[in-house]
Amino acid sequence: MTASLDQQLLDAADGGDLAAVQEALAQGANLEAKGSIDMTALTLAVRHGHVPVVRYLLAQGASVTHDTLLVADKSVYSSPWLLKLLQLAQMRQVRPKPRRGKSAEARLLNAAHAGDLAEVQSALQAGAAPGASDEQDTAAMRWAARAGHQEVVEALLEAGADVNQASATGWTALMEAVCAGNPDLAAFLLAHDADPNARTFANATALYFARDIVWSKLYDDRERAERVVRLLEEGGAEYSAPGEDDDD
Repeated sequence: MTASLDQQLLDAADGGDLAAVQEALAQGANLEAKGSIDMTALTLAVRHGHVPVVRYLLAQGASVTHDTLLVADKSVYSSPWLLKLLQLAQMRQVRPKPRRGKSAEARLLNAAHAGDLAEVQSALQAGAAPGASDEQDTAAMRWAARAGHQEVVEALLEAGADVNQASATGWTALMEAVCAGNPDLAAFLLAHDADPNARTFANATALYFARDIVWSKLYDDRERAERVVRLLEEGGAEYSAPGEDDDD
């Protein structure tokens, strides 16, 4: 029965039938099942540009794999903004990779990612540095901001974390909140002195990411995305896209 449901899911995704996709999942179909051509429902939907199905499957937690991104990049039914949507979804699916021998910091990073405030506080009390980062150079505050865990962000700031702590590539917690389309967290970070004009190694600012979210329609809730843009603009943010010179 499960195999039959899995095939129903795959067929529905391949055909862009959102109602049938929802029904198959409600009946217990495996979200990550693969068919005869070794593609999941998400990859099949991406291949044919079935955007409503793609959005729904991502909301259900479908994994964005290398194959999914490859199909999105090559399919004639895909688009740059659909590829970006998948890339952002994949970024949110990544988990911390704590450094070896740092047990308290490992607890902190995993708890920040999960939004477990009690465990975050416990890890800090056990000696974890509030600005701890993992092997991917992603700090605890960025993990929390990426997932929208504002209480964790607050706790880290209270413990002494730097609101503008950036990775080697220049990514900050504010950029994470912006890419997640989270105006409440973006506003909180700006109110706590987050630099709206910090730049990535490619010279991109938070306002670039915010406008990109709006222009390419990555989120159904346009009002929230537009609020992020307004917050940044009102805070004096400058627009700089990747590759632009500082003098532009």
